Amino acid sequence: MSYDQVLTINGNKLTKKYIQSLSKQERLDIIDPIFQEMRKIGWLYPDDFNKVKKEWQRLLDFQPDLNTLEIFNNSSLATNICKYFCHSFYHATEPDKPTLMDNFHNDTILKRIIQNRLGLDWLESDNHGP
Repeated sequence: MSYDQVLTINGNKLTKKYIQSLSKQERLDIIDPIFQEMRKIGWLYPDDFNKVKKEWQRLLDFQPDLNTLEIFNNSSLATNICKYFCHSFYHATEPDKPTLMDNFHNDTILKRIIQNRLGLDWLESDNHGP
């Protein structure tokens, strides 16, 4: 289950299409209701095993270039597998940096994350899109 499957604000599911239809002010107005719902629901770990199976197939199909000595470290290959089976993923971080769980449990940061995910950090005008 994911938040976009369970969050309904003002009778509307928080789909990409719905969020893009909102003005800047309407997006600002739903930050707190989203925050309150997320606090009520709590942290959700991934539970979509179909996503894990697709990621497993991507991993099986991966063909590294063995002719180079370079490692492509910017890949998300198998990350969904790790997130599904290794809940400690959400507690991992760099030294002196907050974890994903730390950010989720910090009210100020979580509200900023919601604002970012609503596109408000890059929404330049009061129209219906970034």
